[in-house]
Amino acid sequence: MHRIVFLDRATIPDDVVLRRPTFEHEWQEYARTRPDEVVARLKGADIAIVNKVPLTSPMIEALRDLRLIAVAATGVDRIDIDAANARRITVCNVRDYATTTVPEHTFALILALRRSL
Repeated sequence: MHRIVFLDRATIPDDVVLRRPTFEHEWQEYARTRPDEVVARLKGADIAIVNKVPLTSPMIEALRDLRLIAVAATGVDRIDIDAANARRITVCNVRDYATTTVPEHTFALILALRRSL
């Protein structure tokens, strides 16, 4: 069974519904995680979900079971990609992130520019 740990759930609004995977898994989430708590909380996890929590090379090296890092945002700048690649850990963004908010914001900016707001 896969173990999935979301390290900083409180960084995503409560009204955002997180779809759980359809495969058999154990889900654990924390509101927030300090850098010194990362390794202990991800120990034994196959999948890490992060948003603002950094995953550095020493952290990644210590997490021998980790196979996937899913970032609940658009960028991966908080993840040491070289360390993840060296360990063959896949790093990706969470699917369908901001599918409505980004286009809405774009159109709001278009209208603001058009009206000289």
